[in-house]
Amino acid sequence: LAQRHVVLRASLDMSDPLNPQLRAHSDVKPILSYRKLEGATAHDLQESFERFLAADIAREFDLQTPPLMRLTFLECATGEYRCVWTLHHLILDGWSQQILLQEFHSLYAGFNLPAVTCSFFDYADWLAGQDNAMGERFWRDYLSGATPTSWPAAGATNAERVAGSGENGVTRLWRRSDGGQIAEI
Repeated sequence: LAQRHVVLRASLDMSDPLNPQLRAHSDVKPILSYRKLEGATAHDLQESFERFLAADIAREFDLQTPPLMRLTFLECATGEYRCVWTLHHLILDGWSQQILLQEFHSLYAGFNLPAVTCSFFDYADWLAGQDNAMGERFWRDYLSGATPTSWPAAGATNAERVAGSGENGVTRLWRRSDGGQIAEI
């Protein structure tokens, strides 16, 4: 996947802090690690997994050193394996992440993928040429009349997510008068 998608081999050049540049690298190896999860019971394994996730989330990326992602393979005492793919939000948005996961699953299943026809840098070039004022007018018009509602942010417990409130911060979910939804990022 890293050979197919340049953003998986990218770093951020901060030599001019007011104009950071995404840099592509040709020969970057993914960061792969392996560890065993401790725990004799399913509950213990889950707690071990959650401790790993908390530590992994707390680990920062050096934005100037590629890759801005890492993969950790976790072995459970039950013989089950889990793969945790951690990446910096600078390299993938939610839409692109889903495409990448689909490609990962296809490759894992042994399928060949078609050639990549458009790179992130092609998209960035296209985006830089767009009329920002026109886009702003579109979104202001589209969201006019929308009312914000609370939605629990990441880090909320499952009970808080179900209840719809949490103390860990709130992401706004805008509801349009026609029933459509747009999440504010």
